Amino acid sequence: MVRKGDQINILWSIDSNSLLHCSFELPDVGLYHSLENMYAPTSSAANFDGEDGALLARSSLGSARADLEQLERALGSRISTQSQDIRKKLDSHTETLSLSHEADTRRMVTQEARFLRQEIYRLRHAPENLSLIQQIEIDDFIGDYSTYFANQVDADTHNNITRQVAFAREALLHGDLADSRQALDEAHAVLRTFIHQQPAFWIAQFDRLLEERYNAADKGRHDDLAQRGQAALNRNDPDELKGIVIEMMKNMVQSTGSGNTSILSGLMV
Repeated sequence: MVRKGDQINILWSIDSNSLLHCSFELPDVGLYHSLENMYAPTSSAANFDGEDGALLARSSLGSARADLEQLERALGSRISTQSQDIRKKLDSHTETLSLSHEADTRRMVTQEARFLRQEIYRLRHAPENLSLIQQIEIDDFIGDYSTYFANQVDADTHNNITRQVAFAREALLHGDLADSRQALDEAHAVLRTFIHQQPAFWIAQFDRLLEERYNAADKGRHDDLAQRGQAALNRNDPDELKGIVIEMMKNMVQSTGSGNTSILSGLMV
């Protein structure tokens, strides 16, 4: 029986053939399960021809750089050797991309960027780094919340969020990483509920997705959804726009993982 507080380890990787390898470990109860050779169709859905292919590859490298910069901010000199190695690889792939117009090269660069993001993920979730990562996540959350949302939410929502964040800090201070993570996740969930109720959020998402046509698996479907979304905007129909945005997201080759600052700028007052 799995109990509250039991450790669960999820290990995963994607190989060059887009096969996902994943294992689940529950050491406290002696359980282990492996899932091998699951196909991840994301990369095969992408078309790397033309300017859209170049944008897709550059976006992949940009996401990897953003992940690395966040990791360096949290861990600093603790990972200086590893981060320098990753940065050199990113610079090399960026140069390769700038010198080639071949679709196969762009696909290769995108795959290499994904592998580097896996490496960053493993560093981020190494046991010796978890406390520092948790601290920077708490700081980032409260910074974004204070800047963009604290003056907009109702009193109950504000009190709930600040209470959860305070508990997350206190639990981390006492070395209880699991309780700290749970409290921060709850704060995220409360804020997410508020955000998803705001029409401005879905408008900002729609505008972002319009600019990411290069990332659409089916360009024709993207264009159709974009036309329908614009019509919903013209009719001032937020519920219809929300459904269209969700369909547009499903049609994306890869998630760009934009943060609150860019996606939710429409919510600022």
